[in-house]
Amino acid sequence: MRKFILFFSVISLSVFLNSCLGEGGNSFSEDSIGYITTDYSTGLTYARTLTGRFITSSEIKAMSPGTFHYFVYSWEESYGAAYIGDGYYTVYNVISTSDTEIGKKEVFPYEAPTDENQIPLASTTQFQAINDLYGTYMDDYWIVGYGYKIKKGEVVSASFYAPAIDQSSSTATEVVIDIRLTKSGTAETTTETSESNIIALNMSQIRNRYITSSTKTMNVKFRFYVDGQTDPYTTAAYQMASYDE
Repeated sequence: MRKFILFFSVISLSVFLNSCLGEGGNSFSEDSIGYITTDYSTGLTYARTLTGRFITSSEIKAMSPGTFHYFVYSWEESYGAAYIGDGYYTVYNVISTSDTEIGKKEVFPYEAPTDENQIPLASTTQFQAINDLYGTYMDDYWIVGYGYKIKKGEVVSASFYAPAIDQSSSTATEVVIDIRLTKSGTAETTTETSESNIIALNMSQIRNRYITSSTKTMNVKFRFYVDGQTDPYTTAAYQMASYDE
């Protein structure tokens, strides 16, 4: 449950996904999810975090670009920093006390299954997404968190579906992604506990399908079943836009 609490604690900071923070004070400590990438002009491998900071360390330099990790880290002025983008961006040399790789998911391009026994999310508030508006900060991956109830011995996995809509891609302005939870394993108890998961969802095929011009903006919504409700719930829209806007 801690990682789900963490996920919602950084939602308010997601505005930084499309900007870059300047240097802060002489030290900081925080936890965040980071996207691993490489600056090809310097060869430096670093993480772009959800707090807007760029960080690196000996551990991060050994990680595979294109992966996502949850970090707990700190920085002091004595640790130093590197600079990329002709010196415009600061990459802090941090000390990381823990890191966990975040799993990835794809969006299936067809209708969601119509199983009558849908496994629901715990509540409408136990879902949130952080969008990569222009697809440039996290390479068109969005961070998605969701909560559910589970018994000991069971494993829950999420799948995402977005079939082509009736309108042509040039006129479409909205796409709905259906979430389906599936359960495996054998319950070892009758008691349910609240659990959660965070994944990185590949949204590149949605962009390729619908962002057809430099002025195009798509409203992306998620739809899922919720505990205690018969009809699926649809979220407010998250935007996806062309970088050339």
